[in-house]
Amino acid sequence: MAPTKVEGEEALYRAIRSGSGEYVRADGALRFTVLAFADRECKPSVDRSSIRTDPKGTKKKNTDGVTMLITHEVRAICEIKVAPDKKGDTAIYAIDAIHDPIEASETEPENHAHCRLVCSPDVKVNHFNKRVREALANVANSHGFVVEPM
Repeated sequence: MAPTKVEGEEALYRAIRSGSGEYVRADGALRFTVLAFADRECKPSVDRSSIRTDPKGTKKKNTDGVTMLITHEVRAICEIKVAPDKKGDTAIYAIDAIHDPIEASETEPENHAHCRLVCSPDVKVNHFNKRVREALANVANSHGFVVEPM
């Protein structure tokens, strides 16, 4: 399947592992942590709702929950600033949802709904990546779980 444009009103689903520290419940309130959007490549995976119409399909394990973000909310995280470098320059980053379908292989199941949340320019700095993950968790906090974990 060829990648297509992710429209601004489209919901994006993210699997949240139960018992992983990816969320906490305190004083009756649900809060997603930076662990909810951790990714080795600094490009967290989500599923497009226009292709994966049932959010339960996003779960990796039966005990997982699923949260959601709306694409335009992700794109609104458009000015994450990094502290000035030695020259005094401040970098500004933007985040977008890029459709990245996965074809079935020996190591991965097919997932045509797969997207990556990517920064431009590319993010490799760990303390900055934490700021991106915090911003994504804050967006997810406004939606909570669309599928509760078991």
